[in-house]
Amino acid sequence: MKKLLLLPIVLIAFCAKAQPSMVEESKAPVKLSDAVSSYLKYERAPASSEYDDDGIRMGKAIKEGRDHHFSRWLWYWKQHTDENGYMVSPMTTAREWQNYLKKNDGTAAKGTGINMSNWSFTGPSSTISGYRGIGRINAMDFHPTNSNVLWIGAAGGGVWTTTNNGVSWTCLTDDLPVISVSDIDVNQKNTQTIYLCTGDRDGKDHFSMGVLKSTDGGSTWNATGLQWNTSQLRLANTLVINKVDTNALILAASDGIYKSFDGGANWNNVQPGNFKQVLYHPTDTNIVYATSFYTVANNTPAQIFRSKDGGSTWQQVTSFSQSWRITLAVTPADVKVVKAVVASYDPAKWRGLHGVYSSVDTGKNFTLLFNGNNCTDNILNNDVQGNGCTGQGNYDLAIAISPANASQVYVGGVNTWYSANGGSTWTIVNQWTGFLGSIAVVHADKHFLGFHPLISQRLFECNDGGIYWTESPQSLVWNDISNGLGITQFYRNAVADLAGYVLGGAQDNGTKSWDNTSWTDQTGGDGMDCHIDPIDPGTYYTGVQYGKIYQVSGGWPTVISDNIPGQPDGAWITPYLISPFNNYHLVAGYQRIYFTDDQGATWTLVTNGPLNPSNKNILRLAMTQASQSTIYAVIDSSNQIYYTHSFTPGNTASFTQLAIPYNGMISDIKVDPKDKDHFWITFSGFNGPQVAEYNAGSWTQINAGLPNVPVLCFEIDTSNAILYVGTDVGVFYKDSTLTQWDQFNVNLPSVHVTDLGINYVTNKIWAATYGRGMWSSPKQEYNNGISTIPYAPDAFLLFPNPNKGAFRLAAKSKAINGNVAWRLIDNMGRVARNGTGTIDGSGAMEVRATNVASGTYTFELLGDKQVLGRQQVTIFQ
Repeated sequence: MKKLLLLPIVLIAFCAKAQPSMVEESKAPVKLSDAVSSYLKYERAPASSEYDDDGIRMGKAIKEGRDHHFSRWLWYWKQHTDENGYMVSPMTTAREWQNYLKKNDGTAAKGTGINMSNWSFTGPSSTISGYRGIGRINAMDFHPTNSNVLWIGAAGGGVWTTTNNGVSWTCLTDDLPVISVSDIDVNQKNTQTIYLCTGDRDGKDHFSMGVLKSTDGGSTWNATGLQWNTSQLRLANTLVINKVDTNALILAASDGIYKSFDGGANWNNVQPGNFKQVLYHPTDTNIVYATSFYTVANNTPAQIFRSKDGGSTWQQVTSFSQSWRITLAVTPADVKVVKAVVASYDPAKWRGLHGVYSSVDTGKNFTLLFNGNNCTDNILNNDVQGNGCTGQGNYDLAIAISPANASQVYVGGVNTWYSANGGSTWTIVNQWTGFLGSIAVVHADKHFLGFHPLISQRLFECNDGGIYWTESPQSLVWNDISNGLGITQFYRNAVADLAGYVLGGAQDNGTKSWDNTSWTDQTGGDGMDCHIDPIDPGTYYTGVQYGKIYQVSGGWPTVISDNIPGQPDGAWITPYLISPFNNYHLVAGYQRIYFTDDQGATWTLVTNGPLNPSNKNILRLAMTQASQSTIYAVIDSSNQIYYTHSFTPGNTASFTQLAIPYNGMISDIKVDPKDKDHFWITFSGFNGPQVAEYNAGSWTQINAGLPNVPVLCFEIDTSNAILYVGTDVGVFYKDSTLTQWDQFNVNLPSVHVTDLGINYVTNKIWAATYGRGMWSSPKQEYNNGISTIPYAPDAFLLFPNPNKGAFRLAAKSKAINGNVAWRLIDNMGRVARNGTGTIDGSGAMEVRATNVASGTYTFELLGDKQVLGRQQVTIFQ
């Protein structure tokens, strides 16, 4: 069971305030619908901007669209509201998980079997670098005396450390739930003391629980005096430690600048506002700099602030107009110098470069060095020539100055740029994809640039793909040291019995595959839904944001969604399925449902018009082996389900809305493989239904045993009817001997599990997590005394499984050929049916075991008086 780790979290009775970027400052909890309205009104890129070409392919790359970061943010928050639609802080998940662990005291719900969960991390923990990557890193810190010791903070994967400059990494936060990191700060006088700013500073996928502290090098973590309650949607963005008095801390947060004099036990808000960064003068701890963030509520541009008394009082030193975000850098090479890169709020250069500014008097005055007013000098644009008006300066913005030469300055946006003259002119030094042959390709979207304090020429970069360093930034040598990190944010996974590999669709890092030896990058963009052909595993399908679907055959990707009439846009994660009856048949859900009988070469409509009156996209699709005519569809942003039992390939069908007696956001649906009128749905969110079962007109909630956290996905083991759910804090299961759900979490971190899949050949269940990569475990089994696969587990496959007894056997071993015999053994060890057959030239054979009582059997294949292999099969009538 999960190790019990309880943070002494005290819910402080502050007035609730929301992060004022996509969520306006408020004295009350914030409804998600209001936050969305605020974005659309104040923050959405102008319709005339270059972002209108959402999802355009650029070679193998995918250009991020106008609402790209917002769509990801919205996907996350749709799953994290309460029963009334109010946004809920991660503090709620932490509290509910602790309450669950206290209540259960590490014990399990008692069934007749043994909990068989034993999770192992599969990856990805390696990357080919460049356009491909492992995951987003927001922050890092350095050891004061050992250059090989580093710490990084990942967007959704917690805090990691290395003692060998990135050869290997260790996670320090596996026992903490929902850990996203904005900043990580190590006490330079005592490296056992580490401070962690929770939340996602740049992406805002997670808000903050406050500041956590470890005094044992990260083995355990405790809350500091800065804790935000369950409705305070705030961000702890940047923290600095006074190098003279290491009990003195300063924090830049979304509701002000905080100061602590006692190592975080107590905090005072000394400067109200929305602050993104705080930074000490290189040598004088009385001088501190800070930057504010654009505040929608009162149309306040971002500004630079300065303190001359150690951060106790602050003065605004700039008067920028139409500025969105500012990032600062200082250097010991000239302690009077402060550089600022400023992103724009001007609709004509939306989030592109406003300008690069410099101060030569310790931040008292700033002068414009490089003007981003035209669209040909925009170093924050994704174009490698700087030709473009817009950018992502609200999301990725970094700057660093060489500690040896104050004239050498680096700025990171989508790409990284260099100035040899203090910021007056710029050249590109790394690019997000290979447009320029003479420039290094390093993953896009820079969140940190910084020089190593012990190796003055070594520059580090943290981006959406991982962490890099170089000692010659203008060369092609950028060393990716991300290998060993397990921080990938997966949306979906795909497994298939015949396939010796697993697929996963990842935020920022495309779709990846694991073949039991290594990870391979498949298609780009943000990897979304994915599927493997169950008959021909050489063919598989990958998805990209908003509904772009690839078919990959022979290693070559083809965009099959372009063949859909009208090329519609779908949900952030657009659902599609391979039919359980024909591997050439697919259905895909946008506003309408589309069907193909030739693997995506041509498509026809299943629904004549949008499936629902509100014209919303489809969030989930489900089919069943029990009926070729059945399709279920879940509508995005609602609790609506539509279904048909009259679908025929190539024809339109009438859909009926099914009344749902529960409020909440449906996150997944799975249909019983033996009964088209029996299915399960899961709900994300808090204080509402979590799992509901529908059976021929009757609804039942089955929530008992689950913590009060969002449930994100559902899976049914078709061989034994054991149920699984993935939640914000791991996996739970339920079999017929359990009266409630039990943890299925041995060795699994407390992470968001977004998808589950089962391989019946290997008897493994696979979990995709949003921040900690892909994991696998032996699946749960009933103890019936029969070993399902004692010999040659990968020798052959029976499919479809389950069905009514008409199987197709596909040999995977060359030793299986010619004449063979088979038999079905029930759970009492009795032979229920036997027969003989011949493996044909393609390695296949039909097996007829009809008119056998419904149940789970062991199928034995015999040749020359020896067992060639065993598989578990389920037969239903």
